[in-house]
Amino acid sequence: MNGTTFFTILFALLIRWMAKGIAPMFGDYEAQRHWMEITVNIPVKDWYTNSTENDLNYWGLDYPPLTAYHSWLMGKIANYFNPEWVKLNESRGFESYEHKIFMRSTVFISDLVILIPALYYYELKLFDQNFQFNYFLHHLFVPSLILIDHGHFQYNCISLGLFLWAVICLIKRQDILASILFCLSFNYKQMALYYSLPIFFLLLRRCFNQRSFAKLTAISFSVIATMMILWSPYLSDLNTANQVFRRIFPLNRGIYEDKVANFWYCLSVFIKIKNYFEEYQLAWISAFLTILASLPSCYLLFRQNTMKQLKYSLFNVSMAFFLFSFQVHEKSILFVNVAILLLTYRSKFMVIWFSLISTFSLLPLLIKDNLVIPYFALTIIYVVINYESMNLNSKSSMQQLFKVSIMGAILLSLASLVIAAPEKYPHIHTLLNCMYSFGHFILFYLYFLGQQCIDFQRTDEKYPNVQNRMNLFTVVHRRPKMKRN
Repeated sequence: MNGTTFFTILFALLIRWMAKGIAPMFGDYEAQRHWMEITVNIPVKDWYTNSTENDLNYWGLDYPPLTAYHSWLMGKIANYFNPEWVKLNESRGFESYEHKIFMRSTVFISDLVILIPALYYYELKLFDQNFQFNYFLHHLFVPSLILIDHGHFQYNCISLGLFLWAVICLIKRQDILASILFCLSFNYKQMALYYSLPIFFLLLRRCFNQRSFAKLTAISFSVIATMMILWSPYLSDLNTANQVFRRIFPLNRGIYEDKVANFWYCLSVFIKIKNYFEEYQLAWISAFLTILASLPSCYLLFRQNTMKQLKYSLFNVSMAFFLFSFQVHEKSILFVNVAILLLTYRSKFMVIWFSLISTFSLLPLLIKDNLVIPYFALTIIYVVINYESMNLNSKSSMQQLFKVSIMGAILLSLASLVIAAPEKYPHIHTLLNCMYSFGHFILFYLYFLGQQCIDFQRTDEKYPNVQNRMNLFTVVHRRPKMKRN
């Protein structure tokens, strides 16, 4: 690691530490603290079950077991420093200066140990190109990743970092290790399932091309074994396992719980779909639309099993999940944002554009958390870092659309801060934000799906024989250093 890279990482860490607002009490900060309280004080099999000691209506655990185990570990450390921080039923809403330092340090260290090394290895170690530093710099300062984890307070960096390590292993053709890492990723946060279909089709086609039943068996065994180990405390009793599953996938909350820039909320502005269908019917409809929107990208990936197709598919399918799946939260856009980072080398301008809009889509949440100043500050830093890549002096239609798009986001951001919502429409600013962001997300999905089709046709014309194309892919990826594909 050279001096420039080292000091860049230090600056990125400083920015993360400074990205804080005055979060409202009993927000996600309290949720994470409460999970530490629960996991260190009651038996593991009761972590997801409602009881007098574990009131699920008060920030009950609703993430998979690996999140719970992480909370237990952090709770043990918290208890070592000060038992008052995690005292059962008596520490609710606990906030002190020392405790805030501890909590923020846990996110800071998680980012430093898991996500940032994955970005560093992916951009500066994995590929044999002359200049990757600008991509690494871009990835370090994506505003949404910093604002949600270090400002709003979550641990998305763990799940996202594990996912990136899985992608690195796929590139290096370490498929079994990649499968284990991906299992860990979605067992930390279920939103990592946004990536499941592309990874499944990639691995299935690799086994098919190699005509290796043994490899398929080994991958299946690694996935099943990982799942069994993580879920082992809950598998002895079917009711307990079902309770964990229902907490992770809460169909009872409805197709959307809060205002979010996806299809279902934006449709509700015109049609109150909840009045026409039962919850289980909406679950099936949303699953159908999600699969329908995902299939074209998965089909192209299965037909042409290359890393280029995988990276397109990871974005397109994760975007489809965000737009159409059941119970999407605004913070889930982070999982789409990380997927698009893998396409930076192909279309950095579009990745920058998406990152700005995805950050804008989080503004209603950031306003609640008093993160408005960090929102503008981090966005400006991100724009300055990527100013040359934006090529704003260009007269092309794409650059003109970009200017109009970002100007609209700026105006809506300022309006939500300085113009009071009318009494008749108290949520008008959030509504406009969601509609504006949703329109962009649909267009990004269509654009990158079109790019995936174009790339498929180009490669298919160059390598009309699928098996020959796969042989070339295998040879390229067995080199110690790899070229971008």
